[in-house]
Amino acid sequence: MGLAAHLEELGRPLVEEQLRHPTVAGIARGDLDEAVFQSWLEQDYLFLLDYVRVFSRLAWQAPDAHLGDLVDLAHSTFHEELSLHRDLSSEFGADLEGAKKGPACAAYTGFLLESAASYGEGLAALYPCMWGYSTLGKRLAENPPGEPRYRR
Repeated sequence: MGLAAHLEELGRPLVEEQLRHPTVAGIARGDLDEAVFQSWLEQDYLFLLDYVRVFSRLAWQAPDAHLGDLVDLAHSTFHEELSLHRDLSSEFGADLEGAKKGPACAAYTGFLLESAASYGEGLAALYPCMWGYSTLGKRLAENPPGEPRYRR
């Protein structure tokens, strides 16, 4: 078993736990309290800004064969994911520009940015987030909510 498969095996129970979390479950049903989603949207927006910085910091150190992948991830995060957040912010009344990082967001982004000082450590620190969100997204897409804003 390769390292990625081993990490995913270890992480699968955590994904199941995340799917049961009230915020994720509310998004999945399409009935999450809008104030809760608004707060999540603001914190995730701030997280994604630093996520772009992490990809960029890693790209600076990357071997030539991986440079394009990291630049592409930074670009798509900056232009696609943040654009979706800006679109959703008006629908949910989120104040993306006025939002302040909460303690959890500040701690996690600080950890990722610090880890990205080392190419290998930075990639290792990113893996759980990238794999976890991708896995959650795939699972949620299997049975999308009827509420179009949450479906997006």
